[in-house]
Amino acid sequence: MRRKSVFVAQNAKQAWLSQFLVLLAFTLACILGALLDDTDLAVALCFIIGFPWFLGAVYAVVKALMGEPWHFPGLGWASA
Repeated sequence: MRRKSVFVAQNAKQAWLSQFLVLLAFTLACILGALLDDTDLAVALCFIIGFPWFLGAVYAVVKALMGEPWHFPGLGWASA
């Protein structure tokens, strides 16, 4: 579909990038928690990263289903 629709291509690119960046952030939070031997810190960082990302992802899905353009904050450059 990405060759047929620019809208689909832009949303797919941003979804992939957001998933990758959140995976990277979760990995770094786990590594930091392991290095500092503090699971509470690792869980707190994952929550701080994950909760806003989850809300943004739900909002992006709703906007995409409505056919409205929207981008994740900080990933606007990926929609070009």
